[in-house]
Amino acid sequence: MNEAPYEQPTRHPQAGATGPVVEQPVSAPAHPLYASADQPQTDDHPAAPTFRLPDHRAALRATLAQRLTFSERPTWSLLFSLVALLLLGLIGVLIISSSAGGANARLRAAATRTAALLKNQGTAQTQAIYFTILPGAGCDKNGALWATDNVGSFQCVANGLQITNSSTNATVSTAWFQGVKGYFPTNYRLSVDIDTSNLGANGCAGIEIRSYGNSGGYGFYVCPGQGFWRLNSYDSQTGTATKLQSSSLGAQTLYEIMAIANGNTETYYIDGNQVATATSSAATYNKSLGLNVDVGQGSNGSAIFTDFTLVTL
Repeated sequence: MNEAPYEQPTRHPQAGATGPVVEQPVSAPAHPLYASADQPQTDDHPAAPTFRLPDHRAALRATLAQRLTFSERPTWSLLFSLVALLLLGLIGVLIISSSAGGANARLRAAATRTAALLKNQGTAQTQAIYFTILPGAGCDKNGALWATDNVGSFQCVANGLQITNSSTNATVSTAWFQGVKGYFPTNYRLSVDIDTSNLGANGCAGIEIRSYGNSGGYGFYVCPGQGFWRLNSYDSQTGTATKLQSSSLGAQTLYEIMAIANGNTETYYIDGNQVATATSSAATYNKSLGLNVDVGQGSNGSAIFTDFTLVTL
């Protein structure tokens, strides 16, 4: 600022003057630092001037308004990014919760079906339930022990365990469930969903119960390409299969098959409907359960097993 500094009025005698001392006028600055209403009074004791700083609030508001425009505000972009990340995180949590909720719902449905069946059969209430969406070695993360044979291939896929077999194999491809933490129930109810979309014209997929490894037990299969289901028994010494029962099967690709092994009686279901019963001394074979794929002669195929549920009776 090039203005001369403002000087307070001073009192001093004029050179060579006699008589009373008078005030010497001084020049005021071009822009007074106080308003005209605050000018000193004309009495001998003028009031002290009240200084007022320039009002910068209007300029400050204008500056802030300019900075908050969409074209000049990186803060808004950052805020938008943070909100987007939070929304994505929330969506992820909802998806996970939905998946967990779906698994729990399926487990509750399985338990409800089991309780209804046992009530109809006059059997005692269930004691424990083991459930996994993804059965099989390397797929099941819920603590069960699984093994596979050397026939075919086994792959964890998004919706279950895929077992593939080919016509060059003379036997069934099997994933063996061998219990949880060393425990295997004597009496149980087993259910599993099977997707047979790629099973092939001659293929069959199903479960094996009351088995001791590759010996003994019963195999219960759906064979949609051939239009029937069948129940086999396996020789405890040689493993040779013998057909016990068979009947027609509705054409579809997804089946829920179930077996109740209670004492020396085994009862079999397809989509909740009882289709077969077997009675024998095979209750001694309790060391493993099998998920089986057999593609027959001259074809290749696979099946996907999911929602494996085992209920102790």
